[in-house]
Amino acid sequence: MSAKRHRPDQSGESIVPEVAKALKWWSNGVRLTGGAIRPDKSFWYLIDFKWNAQQGVWKFRRKGDFKPSLLPTGMSEIAVELDDLDGTPVHLRWLEPDESAKTLGILMSPCSNRKAQFVVMQGKAKAWADQIQPSFLHQYDVLPLLCTTIQKTLEYPMALTFFSQQEWDRLLSPVLRAALPKAGICRNFPRAMVYAPIALQGVGVPHPYGL
Repeated sequence: MSAKRHRPDQSGESIVPEVAKALKWWSNGVRLTGGAIRPDKSFWYLIDFKWNAQQGVWKFRRKGDFKPSLLPTGMSEIAVELDDLDGTPVHLRWLEPDESAKTLGILMSPCSNRKAQFVVMQGKAKAWADQIQPSFLHQYDVLPLLCTTIQKTLEYPMALTFFSQQEWDRLLSPVLRAALPKAGICRNFPRAMVYAPIALQGVGVPHPYGL
């Protein structure tokens, strides 16, 4: 499929047929190699921008900003289709630019909306804390357990989330308040000492923001 040069002033509506065509080629290629793309696990974004004169910035166009009347001839609605496992065409979910969707286990969106992923990670941290509190553990097992279980769970999406240090502190708060007493350490122990390395007389729990 030959590449097509786009004009800087080209509208998002005008490229929908090309997106649909590219998706068709991709889906057919996957089928030819014995695979399949599931429509129920697929979604798409139509990324285009509009100028906000009041704020002096470019903004993502939302679904309501796109006009079907600007579509090329032969198209009546803004949609792309993908054949399901039975060969029936299915409309893919069209998401807003700030609407997060799971990709490779991480909730992401084109405009870097990280709130949804933060809520998911916060839930995992609280669930781990709830499980650790009633459990029987030797004190010397608690911190290695923390570093090799929930810490790794929280670190996995770290490169794509861009959380601030304060947000990481909020994520780790329920974990530390449950784990430190289990390890024989006051739950209110200064966090600077908790995150400091053992070589500097700290507890040795690595802070994700510093990794």
